[in-house]
Amino acid sequence: MKFSNKDQCFYGHLYKQDKARRIEKNEAGDYEEFAKQILTSKKWANNPTRTFLESGKLPPAQIDAQARRFAAKIFLSHYHAVAYQAHHGTPAPRPYIIEHGGHVHEIAIPNNPFA
Repeated sequence: MKFSNKDQCFYGHLYKQDKARRIEKNEAGDYEEFAKQILTSKKWANNPTRTFLESGKLPPAQIDAQARRFAAKIFLSHYHAVAYQAHHGTPAPRPYIIEHGGHVHEIAIPNNPFA
């Protein structure tokens, strides 16, 4: 997040792209059911968060946190792959979700020393 405006910051750009995608989905109402579920999960005081949830949208802080978690997951996946290869001398197995879960979009490791 802190360095996401720098050209060299690969994961910062992922964060910004994912945040923009999630904001778009939020504005389109794609998170309406999730917002209702959160609203009924606990008693909310009259505050901006409750207002967002009642309108069927997630609050901006939640969208930001989701985008940060996404970028962190990708970073940890890349770190694991590089550390595995450095330790074992062979490429890491492909992520389970890509190999067996039907996902097809794999984000290449930037500046991979083993590529």
